[in-house]
Amino acid sequence: MRTPPPGPPSPAPDPEVWRQGPDGYRAASVFPAYFHRELQPLWLTTIARLQGHAAAELQGGFRYVELGCGQGLGLLVAAALQPQGRFLGLDVNPRAIAQARQAAHEIGLDNLTFVQADLADPAAVRALPDEACDFLVCHGTWSWVGPRVRETIATLAATRLAPHGLFHLHYLCHPGSTALQPVQQLFAQIAAQPGLPADEALRQGLVLVRQLSDSGLFDHQPELHQRLASLSGIDRADLVHDLLAGTWQVEHAVRLHAQLAQRGLAFIGSARAFDNLDPELSVPLELQPLLAAQADPALRETLKDLARGQRQRLDLFQPAGRRPGTSVPAWAALAWTGLPDDPVPAVPAVPAVPDARTERSDDTRGLVCATPIGPLQMPAGLGQALLRALAPGQRRTGAQLLALPEVAGDVHGLHQALQLLMQAGRIHPAAAVPTGAATLVPHDRPVAALSRWLQARGWRLRLIPAAATARLLPLRPSVPGVVPGHQAPHGQA
Repeated sequence: MRTPPPGPPSPAPDPEVWRQGPDGYRAASVFPAYFHRELQPLWLTTIARLQGHAAAELQGGFRYVELGCGQGLGLLVAAALQPQGRFLGLDVNPRAIAQARQAAHEIGLDNLTFVQADLADPAAVRALPDEACDFLVCHGTWSWVGPRVRETIATLAATRLAPHGLFHLHYLCHPGSTALQPVQQLFAQIAAQPGLPADEALRQGLVLVRQLSDSGLFDHQPELHQRLASLSGIDRADLVHDLLAGTWQVEHAVRLHAQLAQRGLAFIGSARAFDNLDPELSVPLELQPLLAAQADPALRETLKDLARGQRQRLDLFQPAGRRPGTSVPAWAALAWTGLPDDPVPAVPAVPAVPDARTERSDDTRGLVCATPIGPLQMPAGLGQALLRALAPGQRRTGAQLLALPEVAGDVHGLHQALQLLMQAGRIHPAAAVPTGAATLVPHDRPVAALSRWLQARGWRLRLIPAAATARLLPLRPSVPGVVPGHQAPHGQA
């Protein structure tokens, strides 16, 4: 089930008619604000370097552009925690942009600009700043807009990226989202009825899906049945944008990779750390021999999506021909820190069943991490040693971690363990320590102002300057003994 947004529930859509244009959706509501750690600059550069690719040096300043930014929550966090960067957010929804601008003004962020622009309008695209950017990110947009908007997004990525720039593209993919296509089409056809308000179209769609489910139609598809049952717990403004869009599209990843490669953009990995792990860790055991027998990279990528039941992808691209040779110093010079254990609100806990997934681990059994394909046990002693070295507030470089007795200089093992703990939300890339400073990055004025702004509005988001990120505060206790996974981003219902 999709994690609720960190802020208060969105207001109901305005009582106006849903209008769907041929090149992008229009909604009678503002899409809810979600926070995605995978969009933050420090996370992106670290992931790229762990895969052996160059990326922007954040300390010297950089330019970051988000297409389809909505209310701009991620940009507010990034601009406050990375004042040396320049940030631009674009969205077609004037109400969302107005809210984002007001927030940036109240917080006092002078390195962040929001622009209302329709990417289907050539004049609006020509009016955008003609500058190379180090980051171009697009989350929750590609699969919900028409071909002209997708063409514009791809063109901007191919023409506006700096030589070592990163293009982050999130989209729905096969096979995990395949079964949802006919259900979404039901909602889109209901929404296409003349004169029907968006909220009423959504209500009718939800009633129809519940009736179909009660009739037993989805009994042979238990995963789809569960996902449809979870719709009632998702913000209605989210569902209006997601399910009523007439341009809803699910992609075959390798086809999209080939299309972007024709524009000079090379696929370099995923912004989701788990997807970059070796197949021995990220693919079910029984399917690993089949995957290992395939030499073609595109075929291997397709098989990995099939094996994982991938619903969505968070792909990273870079201008082709920019990959340096992978070497230990390329990532060993990076640093990590532990994330704090946030206090959990006092709500009734779900009783934990003591089995292999929930028993508390020890140094002889190894740390158990929750992953998209089930619990994964790290080598005995390794996970605990890394978490001790990376206690909250402690900053350690890759070289320091390699020197730990439990790591014993195993570069590849450390490489995999760090990404697994990043995916689990226990560690995070560490922000640079300012020259002459003895501690991690301190709270500065923009950070303090954003913290006050979030608290005043009841947002469940905690800023972590030491990691140049934020963390969603939990709604309920986590299961003892299992490292919790990060909240699911948009599209992972």
